[in-house]
Amino acid sequence: MFILGVTVEDRSPIKILKRELNRIKKRTMLEVAEKFKKEHIRPRFSAGNSRRWRHARRDPDYLKRKKKQVGHNINLVLTGQSKRAAIHNSTPRGTSKGGALVLTGMPRHFFYTTARKPKPGKTSNRGAKNPDKVKELAQVNRDEIEKLRKFARKRMLQRIKRLKAIRKKRLS
Repeated sequence: MFILGVTVEDRSPIKILKRELNRIKKRTMLEVAEKFKKEHIRPRFSAGNSRRWRHARRDPDYLKRKKKQVGHNINLVLTGQSKRAAIHNSTPRGTSKGGALVLTGMPRHFFYTTARKPKPGKTSNRGAKNPDKVKELAQVNRDEIEKLRKFARKRMLQRIKRLKAIRKKRLS
């Protein structure tokens, strides 16, 4: 006795085109994430970045200590560890739903949201809250969104035009 396994694959043109379109979307979103990594991560760690990406205000005491300790007041940068990690340890990912940049190896201090507790007996909590640096790094402004959309549209249209030529040959 033997078992016969039969699989039937639907080769209809509509299913083939849907599958191809999802592949095109996935490749395009991967390219968008790669472009974001190459062109839009570095400026987030440069001087004058706080207004462009709406960073929260830093505590004046922290800014004084930082200026004295490392010689600058650039947001998101203290030692440069987080900048190096964001640039070199990020992995672009793409699905048919969208693109993402996965950051790995970020230093632990990047995720801290509280710097210190108020001294006993003091009600003031001035300077105790750190800004959410992960949220600040992930913010995308309108100009970036528009540039990435144009890039994605251009890439998708190029791939779809190539797809039409291939499909005409295969389906006719």
